[in-house]
Amino acid sequence: MRDSCGLSSPETVNSRHAGFQAQVRIWSSQPNHACGFRNLGIDCWGRLYPKAQKLAILKGTLDVLVLKTLSWTPMHAFEITTWLEDRSGGRLSVEDAALMQALHRLEERQLLVAEWGITDNGRRARYYKPTPAGRAHLRAETERLTDYVDALTTILSRRTADA
Repeated sequence: MRDSCGLSSPETVNSRHAGFQAQVRIWSSQPNHACGFRNLGIDCWGRLYPKAQKLAILKGTLDVLVLKTLSWTPMHAFEITTWLEDRSGGRLSVEDAALMQALHRLEERQLLVAEWGITDNGRRARYYKPTPAGRAHLRAETERLTDYVDALTTILSRRTADA
């Protein structure tokens, strides 16, 4: 059954959630519907959990992502945001305020230096580049985060008791 926008009624499936048996309703729509709605989310225990369009950047990872971005070439803030979003395939979203706080934090810790320059469209902007201490910090944090993600992947890829 579809409404006027073409959305289907929720599909109800039995699922285990937080250790309890529950009925979960999955909302979806036509894949190429004109209104743009698709894969609206999951309704569990009366609460709609929308499917994430973009991943939130995990706390403590923005600094290392900025340093990684700047390891290629000096960039201004908009270029950093664009580079991160492009390299993540559009899955990461960087908030402007969070990026500016990270840039100031890294500059205060002397992991970055900044100087004024002119953008491709003729505007003034601060261009950031890592210091030698910033490059060392990037290597150490990359190793730490890679080890952490490997540990998470090992745990999450294990078969569950139900499987």
